[in-house]
Amino acid sequence: MRLSEYCDENERKWNNEEINNANKLVEYLNTKIDRNLYEVAKTNDNLEVYKYLCIWLLNFYKEELINGLKNIGITYENFEKTIITSLILSVTRESSNVDFLINVFKSNNVIKDIIKYDEGKYKLLTNYYGEIFFSKADKCFEGEIETINYIRNYGDKIIDGCHEITFYLIKKYKNYKAITSICTMSLNKKYYHSFILNDDEVIDFTSNLIMKKDDYYKLNNVIELSVLDYSEYLNKKDESIDYDESKTLFGLLRIALYNQYKKGVDPNE
Repeated sequence: MRLSEYCDENERKWNNEEINNANKLVEYLNTKIDRNLYEVAKTNDNLEVYKYLCIWLLNFYKEELINGLKNIGITYENFEKTIITSLILSVTRESSNVDFLINVFKSNNVIKDIIKYDEGKYKLLTNYYGEIFFSKADKCFEGEIETINYIRNYGDKIIDGCHEITFYLIKKYKNYKAITSICTMSLNKKYYHSFILNDDEVIDFTSNLIMKKDDYYKLNNVIELSVLDYSEYLNKKDESIDYDESKTLFGLLRIALYNQYKKGVDPNE
């Protein structure tokens, strides 16, 4: 068992699957609509074309987009999960395109409305998934100066810091559990991801997000690989260390990979 190699192989396979899906989708759409998507997106990279034009396609070529997704084996339900997540992240990360996304999603019956409460709390009214409540994590942790400063030190690199941030939080807050998992985004792209579970709420600082577990798991298609509080981590951390041939895997990810390999977890099932 060589865990670094196993991790690299999985991530390479998942990346290739996403690229293949993008290639098939863009090639299909370019035969079905009256615009050249490469010219609109100003790139010949099919994955970038999809990322740039996904919402534009929903707004102007919804039927063709749905048929194209179906053609590569992606349901409209899973597509809606991805774009609802993108809207939530645009809110929690204070992106400039929030109002644009809200208007497009309303007009295409993805959402009914989004309601803002005090202290960075929101209620998203969706047509398919009902009410989704979420909060900005930094607002909920405003009194935790040390934690907020630690998070802010990541800057733009925070998106890649999920395992380290989750470990920091379980070490500091003894009632928290670290979930290391396989999640899904975009064109069925799988990826390894760690976040906090606090009772029935998920805390994900890479998304600046707090959300009910059921909603988070549903939107991200979460497959749990390991669930550990800090004391459990200490008991398990040496069990898999000899199998990390690179000696570079972060502890939470290494334990999760070890579990995945032993149990033969297949995220495509």
